[in-house]
Amino acid sequence: MTRLHQRLRQFGLNDNETKVYSSVFRLGDCSIGAIERETSLHRQLIYNAAASLEAKGLLSVQRLGGRRRFSAAPAATFLEQYEAGRQNVLDLVRN
Repeated sequence: MTRLHQRLRQFGLNDNETKVYSSVFRLGDCSIGAIERETSLHRQLIYNAAASLEAKGLLSVQRLGGRRRFSAAPAATFLEQYEAGRQNVLDLVRN
């Protein structure tokens, strides 16, 4: 497991989410086929991970001409969300 994958796992992403996010981040705007080649995951696993990442605001999925295109949120967005979650936990512990 690469250092990036370890870090993403520490932020709470599961293995498939980690693979999909890091692949899309590296590839830029891409198709399901490109992610599949990069990750060796079955398409349904990619779609499931992408839906989860989209719900977390870390991935955007657009339909263009009947095809889906995937793009990763900037790293700053990822860090902002992590910090907000961390702050929520600290607030709970303090109260």
